[in-house]
Amino acid sequence: ARAASEPIEPFSRAAVRLTPSVWEKGQVQDAEYLLALEPDRLLHCFRVTAGLPAPGRSYEGWEDSKCDLRGHFSGGHYLSAVALMYASTGDGRFKERGDLMVSELAKCQNASGYLSAFPESFFERVENGRHVWAPYYTVHKVFAGLLDQYEWCGNQQALEMAKKLAVYFEKRNEAFDAEKMKSILRIEAGGFVESLWNLYDITHEERFKTFAEKFEKSVFLLPLMEGKDNLTRLHGNTHIPLVLGAMRRWELTGDRRYLELSKFFWE
Repeated sequence: ARAASEPIEPFSRAAVRLTPSVWEKGQVQDAEYLLALEPDRLLHCFRVTAGLPAPGRSYEGWEDSKCDLRGHFSGGHYLSAVALMYASTGDGRFKERGDLMVSELAKCQNASGYLSAFPESFFERVENGRHVWAPYYTVHKVFAGLLDQYEWCGNQQALEMAKKLAVYFEKRNEAFDAEKMKSILRIEAGGFVESLWNLYDITHEERFKTFAEKFEKSVFLLPLMEGKDNLTRLHGNTHIPLVLGAMRRWELTGDRRYLELSKFFWE
């Protein structure tokens, strides 16, 4: 019997396989979709941004070459999806696809560590209070995708790329004081901070812990710490990851304020 104080651990995805069912049918359809997507089209805007040859054309919608959110799926969610599909099925085609995407994205990462499907000027617009559609939200998906490639597929190159990306943004925000960070985070959200905590968990490098603390959206989290319901009219997709980041901070530091705010958020 499990002792009451013994922590509960989830099953590894590799330990669970779906048998014929509506769930397995959905997984098969998802797998077919992921493999049907063309790497050159997924990589198009990353290559254009990096000044590399970019055959073909981008996908449309939010991945269109004129959309501010470009790259969040093609270089972000897609990396996560094929990593999770590999872990959930053991099908080597998904590891091969992930390895290909990571190696090609590595060619698009410049010496500073910057990697995105849009230019660095998008972040200058955030810093100067000018309109732009969620670059930190978008680049977080790339960050998380690289970490998923490392966690589920053992891709060491993806981890090194994630570290370089984090260092780039650490340096980009280095000179900003608390008030400037507050102004930046007032118009930005998403789970970038959660990935910083995940990177700290993997590497145990103090610089990533320090940066995660600095990049915390306190204007959103502090009211939750005080038991104030500040959730009305907030966008769930960008704010739930902030609470996930708070949970990771509790798990990695033992600071119970972050556990309590997460409980309050849940209730």
